[in-house]
Amino acid sequence: MQRQYFFLEERQFYNRAKTDRMVGKWVGERLGLGAVGAALYAERAVEAGIVSRDGRGGFDFLVTQLSNIGVRIDELRARYGIAGAGECPALNLVAVGSLSLDH
Repeated sequence: MQRQYFFLEERQFYNRAKTDRMVGKWVGERLGLGAVGAALYAERAVEAGIVSRDGRGGFDFLVTQLSNIGVRIDELRARYGIAGAGECPALNLVAVGSLSLDH
């Protein structure tokens, strides 16, 4: 039972890190950091998630940049949801409702 719990926690940790990395890279690109700069910026989001108590540090870190890139919090949440579900690795999305997403 403990081993199963450990594997579940470990999988959740890696999934959160992967999601923080994907969305962090997207935010970094929107900030105009270029490919390398966006990847480094994404790692900062991952680090923020690792050091937070609840695992939301990556999201909270990225929220601080929304006004700089003209993105609303609901779009960031949608991108997290899609990235977390593993449905869209590159986050190249079509427009959904009032969200203006890339296509």
